[in-house]
Amino acid sequence: MKKESGFTLIEIIITLILLGIMGAIGAMLIVQGAQSYITAKTSNELSQKAQLALNRMILEFEDISTISSANANSVCYTLRYYDVNTGSTNDINRCVGLDGSQINIGPTVATGSVLVDNVGAFQLNYYRIDDSLAGNGTWTAANLIRDLAIIKITLTLNRTDVAGETYTCSTFYNVRRNGIIGRDSMPLNWNM
Repeated sequence: MKKESGFTLIEIIITLILLGIMGAIGAMLIVQGAQSYITAKTSNELSQKAQLALNRMILEFEDISTISSANANSVCYTLRYYDVNTGSTNDINRCVGLDGSQINIGPTVATGSVLVDNVGAFQLNYYRIDDSLAGNGTWTAANLIRDLAIIKITLTLNRTDVAGETYTCSTFYNVRRNGIIGRDSMPLNWNM
């Protein structure tokens, strides 16, 4: 009798089934890796966007000479700057605030340029040296700028890749150019 070599039909079917299972597992791993990369990339972009916005606000707040009005979602103030060309000191009125789903910066919140978009929430908290506001309330022109110790800025950005998810960051800005130097500029209550 002649011995035939080769694979039986059952061996070929089992091999194909095993290759299919391994291919499916490999494809799932590749898809999960790609999704993880996209999520990490979006998180990084949101983090950079938020950090840029916070840094820009802090740069604006460094030269505040007076605050005309301030609430939990906006602040309008006067910047004093030195013009090297004319040798004079000039004032400019500025506002930073939430306008719909974006934060604007400019002469008014409504007419300002977009600082950051896809904003879910924006909160400003003001702390006086004597802690009488305790991070709540508003700041008016009647309040002296030298009494302002800290502005807490909280920014929440909406993720565009995952519905309903957000990225939140916050920072404290210790007002330095308000005429107070040293420890006396810190508020009494640090439960912020």
